[in-house]
Amino acid sequence: MMNKVSSLFLSLLVLLSCLSTPASVFANNNTYSEEITISKTDLDDYTPDKEIKIDGKTYKYVNYNIVKELPSTFTLKKENLKSKDYTAEQSAVNPDNKSSKGKLISTDFEEKTEGSRKTTVTKELKYSAVQMDYSFPQTYQTEYKDRETDKAVTASLKLVSVSKSNPYWIDTNSMAGTVTGYDALVYNLANSNVQIPKNTESPNFKGYENAILKSLKLNSDNCRITGASWSGEAYYNSDNILCRNCTYSLQLRVYDASVIYEAAINLPDKITYTAISTYADEEAEKLVLSLNYEPVKDNTKTIVIGTVLGVLVLSVLIAAILIYLSRKKKADETHNAK
Repeated sequence: MMNKVSSLFLSLLVLLSCLSTPASVFANNNTYSEEITISKTDLDDYTPDKEIKIDGKTYKYVNYNIVKELPSTFTLKKENLKSKDYTAEQSAVNPDNKSSKGKLISTDFEEKTEGSRKTTVTKELKYSAVQMDYSFPQTYQTEYKDRETDKAVTASLKLVSVSKSNPYWIDTNSMAGTVTGYDALVYNLANSNVQIPKNTESPNFKGYENAILKSLKLNSDNCRITGASWSGEAYYNSDNILCRNCTYSLQLRVYDASVIYEAAINLPDKITYTAISTYADEEAEKLVLSLNYEPVKDNTKTIVIGTVLGVLVLSVLIAAILIYLSRKKKADETHNAK
């Protein structure tokens, strides 16, 4: 009998031990994670919540992982570059945030070609002491330097206008002449039938200017004689006519001129580059963090439930033992009575 009672008591102790074990030992130990985005510069000072509640459950903070980095960049452009020989600054101010700077990441170039370019070339030429019967050329060739491409273009310009000053007289080179019939009282001009009275000191010219100029094939409107002298002694020519050479001092009627040439010309294609420099704005860079939590173990409720169940089971077992002992006692008394 005592052996049966002992077995029941041991079974009771094992059952109570199992019931008093916290239920959290057998619970599903699932973790919880959530992602947040913060500025990279705030990472060192960032403190996650130590505990959070999700669907009535309490979770405590464990650690974080950096899921990914979200770089912040800005660009600066430098336009109308003649070549790719350009170096961007290693650091620059963010144009959208003047208090923020960025470090150079890379520089790319965009090429642009501008064709069908034209320009009007005007050339002004200054002339001094131009003879009255001079005709200016209708065209003028010049070399034009295109500043945009640094290339030279040959331009053929057309005469547009001639601005003349008031005419004036200037001394010019003297001209040689010859008279024939020097041994007579009058002599003849070469290439002319005009006779001029003889003067052994110097040739007569006053009053005969037009005839003398005509014999010299000069225009009397634009040329005048200011003096004359004999050159050497008289001599006989091949026709046995006595001749003598002379020299005439002359002046020419001239003007100053400003001449304009102009034309529209084609220019070479213009190739320019735009440098696009990309900078990393470290102050605006962001990080995506994964915050990791684990559930908080609540043993209080488990212990209470286990205790209550243990007491109930214990009560049932005690009642069963008492009933058993009572029945056993009655059975023994009946046996002794017999």
